[in-house]
Amino acid sequence: MQWFFRLPGTQAPLLRLERSPWTGRVRMYANGREVKRVKRKGRPFVIELADGTTREVFIKARGLDYLPRVMSAGKEIYLDRRLTWFEWLLGGLPFLLVVNGGALGGGLGAVGLMLNLRVLRSRRGVVGKG
Repeated sequence: MQWFFRLPGTQAPLLRLERSPWTGRVRMYANGREVKRVKRKGRPFVIELADGTTREVFIKARGLDYLPRVMSAGKEIYLDRRLTWFEWLLGGLPFLLVVNGGALGGGLGAVGLMLNLRVLRSRRGVVGKG
């Protein structure tokens, strides 16, 4: 999966964030060139701005949600819209399989939850989601 964004309030280049669905590995690109992570607490990406300064960008996982959490200058950058409480409720219904199916049901329910979240965040209309 990949997302495009800019750092708000800066003259930052267009950033592309890629996350592997299989390994969870995250890569970031600025103007088509890969940005390396710094070996510091939180392993941030360091982005060079147009005025010569730098900005650290932290990427964190959100548990079962496939959308990563992006933080810069203490503020969260939303890569896509936030889901409402009832979308989380509807998306999480497959997770109830853990009651009947045990560990196997829980695993399949978690996969169902992740797929439902992807569908709920898609840009399709209501009919296209059904």
